[in-house]
Amino acid sequence: MYRKAVMLAMVVLFIPFLVCAADTDKAFFEGVWVGNWIGFTDTSIQQEATVKIGPEIGDGVFKVVYKTGEAVYRSKTVPAGKIKTEGSVKDDAFRFSWKSKKGRTFDMILKKESDTTVKARLERSGPLDPMERPYSETTLKRQ
Repeated sequence: MYRKAVMLAMVVLFIPFLVCAADTDKAFFEGVWVGNWIGFTDTSIQQEATVKIGPEIGDGVFKVVYKTGEAVYRSKTVPAGKIKTEGSVKDDAFRFSWKSKKGRTFDMILKKESDTTVKARLERSGPLDPMERPYSETTLKRQ
């Protein structure tokens, strides 16, 4: 009987710590993350990337604003862009996606590397150009 009471007391004491740890993991991604996408065939090509993750709006969903800067690729200017969408934490990573005007789906996955950096992976769906990779990766820093 005594053993059961001690076990119950331990469970009751540690549940708040587990809940706080889960909330901290979700809250970790909130804020502004900045970095650059590096060109696959030409590493001198760089495009600024900013991900702004707002506070939770309910049921583990966060508002997201993803911005890219202007870049020059193959003598052509790639204009800056801005996407507003929603994302959530799943499997220890923050994920969000969007569809382009051409109907292609893009998925962004952010995984914690350190307290101030995340590894960003941008996955592309659909037919790829001959010089296009199905994904790009970079490191973003907390601003």
